[in-house]
Amino acid sequence: MARTLKLLCALSIALASSHMVSGCASNEEQEDMRLVVNAAEDQVKGCLFLGNFETTPRATIENARYDLKLITVRRGGTHMVEQHAYADLMNRLSDDMGIAITARIYKCPAGKGSTVDNPASRVKLEYDLPQPSVNNDDPLFFR
Repeated sequence: MARTLKLLCALSIALASSHMVSGCASNEEQEDMRLVVNAAEDQVKGCLFLGNFETTPRATIENARYDLKLITVRRGGTHMVEQHAYADLMNRLSDDMGIAITARIYKCPAGKGSTVDNPASRVKLEYDLPQPSVNNDDPLFFR
């Protein structure tokens, strides 16, 4: 009985918090995200700095980059300058690792800032992530 209750509690928490990690964007936000430019620091001169932001850990660096673009749009930004990619636990229920990105976000007026993505400005994870677990050693799932 206690094991079933623990499992139900864990599933409830996972479902309730899943919307926070999955960058759900409206159609309008998705259109605006296509206009966000991934730039180098020297390409945002004359732009308004909106702040430093970071994503939650995601399964891939591209998922984290998607979240970062969504954050940029929601903060009114037009450009993001990636600073660092790092591995972190995706949730407290397992040992699965994900990738998060920190970045500086800017709002550039017309005529300022780069107009195209700069692939060289994308950060890379410096090492491989550990393989995800299948929760076979987790007493919450198997006992």
